[in-house]
Amino acid sequence: MSLLKEAISAAFADEPFMANPARVETCIESEYLYVTRFFQGRRWSEVTVRTLRKKYRGPAGDCLGFMSDEAFCAFVPAFMFIHLEHYGRSDAAMAAVNAFLLARDPQVRRIQRSREALLTLAQRRAVVAFLEHVDTHHAKDLPAYPVRASLDYWKARV
Repeated sequence: MSLLKEAISAAFADEPFMANPARVETCIESEYLYVTRFFQGRRWSEVTVRTLRKKYRGPAGDCLGFMSDEAFCAFVPAFMFIHLEHYGRSDAAMAAVNAFLLARDPQVRRIQRSREALLTLAQRRAVVAFLEHVDTHHAKDLPAYPVRASLDYWKARV
């Protein structure tokens, strides 16, 4: 697992994300505002189960869905790490898996494709390695999730 974490770390820059990380700008109390308040100015390596539990106001497992495409690409490695380190112990642990699974809903698929287009080849390779880990270690726990089909999809993109 340490090799996988090294590959993820090498593929994703760890710089503060200064733009508004929310998909929609708002001042209304909502998931979008929670995303802005928590993630703006942070590095992905600062996002842990502990910081999410203490400082993020919404459900941690849902926040990737409320991020802009650029913020998603900046912070998804944190959720990959959370999955690797806390599988079965945190609602945030499935966020990265869900983000890379092929969505059935056409609107969600469009969002996935726009995010996918921003990932570099090295980042797509890290996604493949991550999904291989999920397929090998957790697919039996996730019978309703299209892990294998998603892995095949991502493999065709590297």
